[in-house]
Amino acid sequence: MKSSKQRFSGCQFLLPRKEAQQLWLFAVAKEKVTRTSAETVPLGGPFPRTVLQPDWQKLAQPRLSIACLPSGFVFVRVIQLPAGLPEEIPSMVEFELEKLSPLPTAQIVWSYEILEQSTDGLSTVLVVVAARNAVEEFLGNLEATGFVADRLEVPLVRELSSLQPTEDGIWIFVEDGLDERTVLAGWRIGGTWREVTLLRLAEGEAGAEQLIQQLACGAWGGELAGWLRALPPLHLLGSPEAAHLLAGPLESWHGSPVRVQPRTPAEHLAQEGARYHLQPSSTSLVPTEVIARHRNQLIDRLWIKGLGNVGIFYLFAVFCYLGALKYQEHQLDDAKGESISLGKSYTNTLQLKERIAVIQGQIDLRFAALNAWRAAVEQLPESMTLSKLNFDKGRTLKLLGSVPAESVADVTRYNSALKKVMIDGQPLFASVTPANIAAQAGPSSWSFEAVLRRSETP
Repeated sequence: MKSSKQRFSGCQFLLPRKEAQQLWLFAVAKEKVTRTSAETVPLGGPFPRTVLQPDWQKLAQPRLSIACLPSGFVFVRVIQLPAGLPEEIPSMVEFELEKLSPLPTAQIVWSYEILEQSTDGLSTVLVVVAARNAVEEFLGNLEATGFVADRLEVPLVRELSSLQPTEDGIWIFVEDGLDERTVLAGWRIGGTWREVTLLRLAEGEAGAEQLIQQLACGAWGGELAGWLRALPPLHLLGSPEAAHLLAGPLESWHGSPVRVQPRTPAEHLAQEGARYHLQPSSTSLVPTEVIARHRNQLIDRLWIKGLGNVGIFYLFAVFCYLGALKYQEHQLDDAKGESISLGKSYTNTLQLKERIAVIQGQIDLRFAALNAWRAAVEQLPESMTLSKLNFDKGRTLKLLGSVPAESVADVTRYNSALKKVMIDGQPLFASVTPANIAAQAGPSSWSFEAVLRRSETP
């Protein structure tokens, strides 16, 4: 099944083993895949935090998660298809599935990989088929441990596809799995992969006999199809235990020495698998609806967490607001109490100020009266007689007296002199009315008023 085109910031590759699971983390930079770390995880988890990314990071910086599917879950075949555009390959493979698949197409998931393109216009395509229910159960078990797989990888298939032989031969890859021993046999004849078979072996010598029978059937089918005339060299890739068990029977069947060599290191296969699945054209056994479900669940979790965080922030803001409001009310109460206290003090201060003003006015009035009396006496000419000096309402000085008829002019001079009397650089009187002179048979009477200059007088 075709995978969606997406840019990944990294990749993690999970390989189950007998004792524990091996996990590799790879960094992705342009077209380069570099291993950053390797960890051993117990069977069934838990996985380290470096694997379990936060939800927001999975969406912002997605990391491709690849898990190895046990070889016993899959069925492989190699087919020859006309060379064409890459986007035409899936439809051609799907057309061939009716003949290749051991199960109805509605009950399987499948992927393919182009191994090579020959000069005669044909493409050699390796098809991998697995039962849908088995794959979904495997993915569910992984999810239960916390690992969500975006791609599924079969190590034996990856080792075959990454092999670049320069000669014809039979390559037998032996995998010692968790519960069984699996063999992938590939026939390369005439520079083309003609047949690829995946076989689960029984224990002991029975497994060797089973493998020989399968190879014999493959040789017979090749002879009938016309692409096999003689057995090519036989290559055995596996552990020392597998080589010890299978090399002897295979040499007896083949008639020539078996070329035994170790398998490709698991880390190298993991890196090759990561590099392949990071390509936009890669395919995977993970059903598209499972990938869509994982993404929808991720988005739902982000929405729920986001709404939860918004709710928590809202409650926090409400509590802060209530706290601030309570604090402001407390400050308002303090301000009210302080204003009441200051109001009493202010009232007392005003009363005291008024009292001081009254007393000061009385003092000023006394000094003003003394100054006015002094000025009236000092400026009074000898020819004039002051009969009466009176204050009216504490501001108006009334002067009355008499003057001989021949000295009436002294009254006018006296009136003008009072206007010019200065105290502390200021005129003593704000205004002086003209003198009123009443001529009589004897001495004339005179009178006028002088208004004192007070502090509030401009």
